[in-house]
Amino acid sequence: MKHKAIITVKGQMAGENGEAPQTVELVTEGIVYEKEGKTYITYHESEVKGMDGTRTLIKVAPEKIVISRTGTINSQMIFEAGKRNDSYYDTQYGGFTISIHTLAYQVACEDQAVAFHVLYELDFNGAPTGENSLSVRAEKVEGRN
Repeated sequence: MKHKAIITVKGQMAGENGEAPQTVELVTEGIVYEKEGKTYITYHESEVKGMDGTRTLIKVAPEKIVISRTGTINSQMIFEAGKRNDSYYDTQYGGFTISIHTLAYQVACEDQAVAFHVLYELDFNGAPTGENSLSVRAEKVEGRN
């Protein structure tokens, strides 16, 4: 069953040249549902993040988390503890290769919410950017979609 949800996404990117890390937070409406033992979270990205016209689908499974984006940005980010995954990140301005090395992640599933936190290193076109983190919480609201 699909449920309307309030989705909170918080990302922290490593600062460059000793600068403080940059934090970005988005709170939006979306949908959360379960299918074949996995939890799915879907929402539309915001213009504020420069991704207007992009739909995000997050698949949360015990062994990995997959974030797929389609629209003005097309990408797939795979987080598996202790593994490195390469992907192509395609934007309206051009594309580039990203490599994600997942250091750790935690998933918490409750009756009314699902949340996860990922700690990872990210490389853009082979250049390391440092340690980053991503936290997502999808809290069901009354009713269903």
